[in-house]
Amino acid sequence: MRGRFQATVGETSIEVELIETEGDTCRIAFAGLIHDVRHAFDTDGRLHLDVDGAQAVITNLTMQPAQSRETAAGSGRLTPPMNGRIVAVLAAAGARVTRGQGLIVLESMKMEHT
Repeated sequence: MRGRFQATVGETSIEVELIETEGDTCRIAFAGLIHDVRHAFDTDGRLHLDVDGAQAVITNLTMQPAQSRETAAGSGRLTPPMNGRIVAVLAAAGARVTRGQGLIVLESMKMEHT
């Protein structure tokens, strides 16, 4: 099972990518690092992790709908039409762009959207 997850510990939340699982150990990536951790899934689909005695509960965001454009309007955030992985960047940082110009290529479930 691969996917993106939102992990919350206390008041801190981070996004985690589940890379692979083998037995009760999984490999995850977050904050630019890759870790091997023990894991278990509960009946609600949440992932429970144990890394050197520290524990976290993670909720799967893979199939969550993308944030609506109305919610993002005026926030300064760019909101894609779907969740996915950026596979290409079409505009350089700081470049002047026009409305409707492609900025990134986003891949989700083997489909690409510009």
